[in-house]
Amino acid sequence: MNRIWGHLRGREGMAAAGALVVAISLFLPWYGYSFLGYSASIDGFHSYGLLSALGVVAMAFTLVAGARRSQLPGWAGIGRRSYLASGILMLAGSVLFLVAYHRSYSSGSVLFTYGPQPGVYLAILGSALALFGIARAGRRGTAS
Repeated sequence: MNRIWGHLRGREGMAAAGALVVAISLFLPWYGYSFLGYSASIDGFHSYGLLSALGVVAMAFTLVAGARRSQLPGWAGIGRRSYLASGILMLAGSVLFLVAYHRSYSSGSVLFTYGPQPGVYLAILGSALALFGIARAGRRGTAS
């Protein structure tokens, strides 16, 4: 476990922090509505949000495998691509969710309100942070 935490320094840590933000945002409301005091919302485990969840799982696997890369013979060839693919999955899932629910974007009526909730925006922010960390790590050569 210490090897994994030691591996998460610098830019890989930024990618891990972004994935953690996305993982937390999956449990927050991504879209909701309210009518006469009754409200309901859906979280990130619906629709395109599942792509973001898959990206978080892929990022977690990549970070653990990267920390143990000495035990995986072909890791050098797939490491960076795996980081990039998981970051793209997280971003694509959250952006596609927002676009899919954009048609009924929001209403400011007193009786009926609906629209995107903070969770989807937090997922986009976390995905961007993860991709920024991956891009910076690739320039420095720290992401295998």
